[in-house]
Parts: sequence; structure tokens; C-alpha cells
Amino acid sequence: IAARHASAALRGPRLSARILGSYEREWRQTMGRELRRQHDLRRMFKRLDPARLRFLMDLLERETLRTELESRADIDFPSPGIRRLALRYPLLTARLAIWPRFPFAWFG
Repeated sequence: IAARHASAALRGPRLSARILGSYEREWRQTMGRELRRQHDLRRMFKRLDPARLRFLMDLLERETLRTELESRADIDFPSPGIRRLALRYPLLTARLAIWPRFPFAWFG
């Protein structure tokens, strides 16, 4: 995104707020929601006490869950994979006691 907009800006007669603003709009449209979701996840997992964090790590060591996460998750856009796991394994989120804080807006 940045390279495309930089190239367009440098080809033009001058840099303008309009040209640079189009970059801002596009990256926010493309990545803004995911960045907010990653921030939600970080806040949520920072609140886990050591016992719940250990429980989560033990679960992720199980081959079935790990394989599913690896096959469906994207390191740059992790929230869809995590959302699918939360929907598929509701007891996971209940056991971690994160469900009340889970971003329900993700499901809409």
C-alpha cells in the first residue's frame, strides 16, 4: 500500500494532502479493524493469571488444536483464526474466563 501511494505521489507534480490522505484511508480500511482486534486480544490476554495462561499453553500444545490454528490462522491477520477457535471451542473461552471480555463485535 505504502509503495503504491509513494510511487503515485512521486510521479505527480507535487505532494499533496489529498495524495497522502488516500494512503491513510486505504491502510486504515485494509488493516485498521485487524489492528483494533489485535489490540483487544493483547489486552484480554494480558489479564490472564498464570494458571489460565498455563492452561492455554497446554491446550495449544495439543496437536489437534495447534494443527487447526496453524492451518486457519494468518500471522498478519490472526483474529479470524482466533475467532473461529472461540466459536468452535466455547469451553476454551469459558475455562479461560475471558468470554465476558471477548470482543463480541467480532461476531457481527
